[in-house]
Amino acid sequence: MATEGGSPPVTVMIPCYNQAGYLTEAVRSALAQDYPNLDVVVLDDASTDATPDVCRQLAGDPRLRIVRRETNVGRVGNYRKGLYEDARGEWVLNLDGDDVLLDATFVRRAVEAASDPAIVIVIGKVECGAIAGARGNLVLNGGLPPSGVIEGMEFARRYPPLQTLGPLHPACLYRRAPALALDFYRRDILSADFESLYRLMAHGRVAFVDSIAAFWRQHGANASASPKASLQIANLAVIEGPARHYLATGSMTEPEATGWAQRIRAGLLLSALGKAGMLRGRPGASLRLAAHLLAREPSLILRLPAVISARLRQRPH
Repeated sequence: MATEGGSPPVTVMIPCYNQAGYLTEAVRSALAQDYPNLDVVVLDDASTDATPDVCRQLAGDPRLRIVRRETNVGRVGNYRKGLYEDARGEWVLNLDGDDVLLDATFVRRAVEAASDPAIVIVIGKVECGAIAGARGNLVLNGGLPPSGVIEGMEFARRYPPLQTLGPLHPACLYRRAPALALDFYRRDILSADFESLYRLMAHGRVAFVDSIAAFWRQHGANASASPKASLQIANLAVIEGPARHYLATGSMTEPEATGWAQRIRAGLLLSALGKAGMLRGRPGASLRLAAHLLAREPSLILRLPAVISARLRQRPH
């Protein structure tokens, strides 16, 4: 895709698998963006439901492409193939097939916020719940600065992964060229997006847009909500991958990278212990994650008071 009138092309990838009941809303929300150089591509991961029929009904808009995988490559595999083989834009936004873009101006405003070529990620806010607009829905990233730009490593230090704020897929534009160079979506884990995006932060700056950009739909099939302890333990790669990258690129010293990773693991330990207590008779996965963390690093227990104190300071007054 060529730049039109100074507007760099943006690809909205919509990866989906058996999400026929949600896909129309996702696609229409992407096509409703008021950005003039938009490329929307549905990535159907060999769905076995009515997704192909829905795609045929949606076809016709010249900004929309449909890609159907011959065989199922999995959630993260679909992200990766979409980025490396199907996306055409200079910027990419990844909108899962069951999510929705709420702000029709978000892509335009995000590109405007990225006028500095050193910016590699632009982040907005996300509404989270079962039904868009429902009373009591959470707004994720509500504590982010409303606008402005900071160094990527400052973001990583201030807002590490798996905490309260972060570059959430449906409200996050990232530059495709450096993402390709960094082997994006290389790990098939629950937080493959964070593992990739936090490494990208070492190579540029992060901008913010004061927008509730998207709705992240919560339901029983959300991959990120998996209760399996094995998947939660494997997901610790979301910490180790960026930490090693920061060390390798000189973005952090060895003591800094070690302390950064330990602080995140201590936060996970605290959350796992809290979930185990709330789940009463079914705390298995949370307890297994906590046991794994403590067996690997007993000294994490000493970091809990600092983590608790930091979380109390972050609470709204």
